[in-house]
Amino acid sequence: MKEKIDYNNVPKENKKERTVIIEDSIVKNIDGWRLHKRMKSHVSVRSISGAKFNGMKYHVKGCIADISPDRIIIHQGTNELKDKNNLAENIAKNIIDHAESLKSKVSEVFISSLVIRNDHLNKKRQEVNEILKKKCKENNTPYIDNDNITSAMLTSKGLHLNDNGTVRLVNNFCNSVSK
Repeated sequence: MKEKIDYNNVPKENKKERTVIIEDSIVKNIDGWRLHKRMKSHVSVRSISGAKFNGMKYHVKGCIADISPDRIIIHQGTNELKDKNNLAENIAKNIIDHAESLKSKVSEVFISSLVIRNDHLNKKRQEVNEILKKKCKENNTPYIDNDNITSAMLTSKGLHLNDNGTVRLVNNFCNSVSK
């Protein structure tokens, strides 16, 4: 049986930073192992298709326990857009609250903005992003702006990223982390 490494007891000079990207199905085509050189970090990507806030919180908690990351990039809220009773303000507040709760557990928490959609929920997505951007600035939380992803970078159904969109999202992550 392979022995589990206790990352907390590895001397800092021998330890490479660990980054977890945890998101909805938007990141399903991102390979963390390909990002390690660009981010100068071990990168683990956790795509939880269909997960809403409670599911994401549960998975992030498990990632923190298993991986002990130094940095977390969270991209959540997309699946909440469909709920007519869930206002943009509530979605943004839940994302901000989740990020704030993680700050005591990891060195850095990044919030990734919601990606463009080709449906009637795009306006609500924009409202969420406007609130997130403002709150991130107020809370000194790094914000990853994905507004450079266009509708041409979505699959034919208009909800998930095509290859070009995935590359752009990865570049946004890498550029934000390296600042």
